[in-house]
Formats: sequence, structure tokens, C-alpha cells
Amino acid sequence: MGRIAIFCFITFFFCRCKTEPSLSVDFLHGKWNIINAARNSKKTETLNGAYFIFKDKVLTTNYMGSELQTPFDLNKKKIIQLQPERIEFEAKIEKNNTLTLQATIKGTLFSFTMVKE
Repeated sequence: MGRIAIFCFITFFFCRCKTEPSLSVDFLHGKWNIINAARNSKKTETLNGAYFIFKDKVLTTNYMGSELQTPFDLNKKKIIQLQPERIEFEAKIEKNNTLTLQATIKGTLFSFTMVKE
């Protein structure tokens, strides 16, 4: 009887576990709006209205001011902007499906927290 109870508990536990989303082209696909941004660990409002749009292997974004379209690559937990300069964004998927990107751009540490539209 004890073995059956343990088996049922383990089965129930594993069935209830949700799989965490992983960084993939499919997960990224769509428009992500920046809801929080920091420059050198200080909150900044200058990126209000900024976005990242991922479609296939093309990134369209306006985080640098004007709109930019660039190919991108994925490498484990990194999104790599390939043009006009190579920028590696460390990506973290939060439990509520927000996406946080962190990168050093021209010597300045940036952090963007985004939600999918």
C-alpha cells in the first residue's frame, strides 16, 4: 500500500510540473515591449516605447533610437545581434514569461525587461 501511495505522489508531482520556456526562435517570435530599462544599474526612462520584434532570424528594434533591422543568432542563453555591430545579450526568461536582456554596449551596461505584446 505504501509503495502505491509513493508512486501516485511522484506521478502527480511530475505531471503538475510545468516545463519552463526555453530560449528559441519560436519563443521569441513576435513583438516585445520594454517595460523596465536600466543603464549602469540605474533605472532610465529614455527607453520608454522601445521594442524588439523577432521574426524568423531577423530582429527589428528601436532601442538605439532609430529603427534597426539585423539578423540575430541564438547561443544557449544569449541573443546575438549580428549587425551593424555584434552585441551579445544575456537572456533570462522569468516565471511570468517576461524576458530580461542584459548587454554591455559601448562600455555601458544595459538591462531591458520586456513583455510580449
